[in-house]
Amino acid sequence: MSRWVLYPGTFDPFHKGHQDVVDQCLMMFDGVVIALMDNPDKTPMFSKTLRTLMSRTIIGDRADRVHVVPAQGLTVDVALMHRDIVAVVRGVREGDFQSELKFAFAGRILIKHRFLDHTPQARAVPIIWLPSYQEHMHISSTDVRLLLKSSEWSTLEDYLPPQVLDFLKQEAGV
Repeated sequence: MSRWVLYPGTFDPFHKGHQDVVDQCLMMFDGVVIALMDNPDKTPMFSKTLRTLMSRTIIGDRADRVHVVPAQGLTVDVALMHRDIVAVVRGVREGDFQSELKFAFAGRILIKHRFLDHTPQARAVPIIWLPSYQEHMHISSTDVRLLLKSSEWSTLEDYLPPQVLDFLKQEAGV
């Protein structure tokens, strides 16, 4: 059996901190499903279609190990739909831990209450928290969107993987 992880997020846009988490996952697991989710508390800058295309640019020669999929609903449901998913991975920065802990507890409660009849789908889906590398720990999609609105293309080189930066420049006609 393959051991894959689900990496959910809005990825608006996909930045170097996200790339770090994917790279770490590939050191530990057979593959990563990057699930582009909607968050009702956020208004994305880019459509889900554009976010999916943008995120796919980072795959390169790893298409057999990295899948980018648009997804909807709850993370736990997306994870349970894929039989090879053994865990959900969340990238964390300093200050993210409290909200991520609430996210993990909510997922466990959902599984417990949804599968009271102990069906096979009631398998445990643990949450793994991975920080990005120190040089990218400060990066947030919010900061990247601010730089994009200001057309700070040279600064964005420090925040975005080259493939994503090229994609966004092309979309902007730069």
